[in-house]
Amino acid sequence: MNTSIIFDTAFKAFKEVRREWIQILHDNAAYINDSGEAVERPVAVINDPKVMDRLRHLQKEWELFYQIAESRRALKLMPLPPSFYSPMPIIAADGDLAGIIIRPAANTIKWHRDKVILTLQKKLTQHLRMRRTVESGMLPKSELAMINAAIAVYEADIERFEAMPEDTILVRRQSGYTDVIVKIKNEALQEEVTTLVGMFDGFIDIESTRVGAHGCVINGSRLKYEPIVENNAAGVRSNVYASIKPVPCALASSNVSFYFLDDVNQAKEKLRKEVDEARREVLRLRIRSGRTDSDRIAAEKKAFDAKRKRVPRITSKAIPKAKN
Repeated sequence: MNTSIIFDTAFKAFKEVRREWIQILHDNAAYINDSGEAVERPVAVINDPKVMDRLRHLQKEWELFYQIAESRRALKLMPLPPSFYSPMPIIAADGDLAGIIIRPAANTIKWHRDKVILTLQKKLTQHLRMRRTVESGMLPKSELAMINAAIAVYEADIERFEAMPEDTILVRRQSGYTDVIVKIKNEALQEEVTTLVGMFDGFIDIESTRVGAHGCVINGSRLKYEPIVENNAAGVRSNVYASIKPVPCALASSNVSFYFLDDVNQAKEKLRKEVDEARREVLRLRIRSGRTDSDRIAAEKKAFDAKRKRVPRITSKAIPKAKN
């Protein structure tokens, strides 16, 4: 049988699978990205076991098409953009509590010096072509000053980057994105809780997943607590780049910056040492405190070991689910 006919049949079936998956997630969404980005990344909480079974079936059908599509793409026979079927949709692990964390994010990628130069040369060529268009009378001469200024900047940048060592690696960082993270947690034992801090104190992670374009499903029937949605998208996320001076480059913009990879690595190493030192200081404080309270701690531990029962400390934000 013709492979194109087989693919067309599979694609027709997949379109219905994709449509139904997205529709169910939208109908049961606890969160949908509405920041203006093209990708919505819905997170749905499903309380109906029958709907969960249907979603598991749809996910398996999606995976089958994904494998077909990727095999054809490897042979350069795939007419579809990968974003139509990739990444695979997610069904999160079962747990006691689900946290949906929305936070600002950035995309970073390494650029060799030569790639920067090549991109600058392409921009320069475009502006040289625009200048010839102005000089031919096809564009108003009022544009000429701005075009010449841009040409001068591109030429200066090309010369500056060409003077850098040939093995220079830069990091291109583009901000303005939103990350959606689903954290699945279980209630913690008393001994596990003592080392935890933050909004999820009283719970321990069993899964943390970054949500892709086609969303994530949480099995609400297995949750003991109402899901927590923590939207920090408008906040400022701390990062090592705040302490690094960006490399001047005409390719930069309000949300795109370039950094030397060596500077990034040095900043990360400095941050790692600071974090390690902070942990050591906390440990020293605990040891000093422990010496004064050793008898009390030993007595409490002995009493706990005798009972060996779960004594979870629950964050005030975690609300137990109402029983049906």
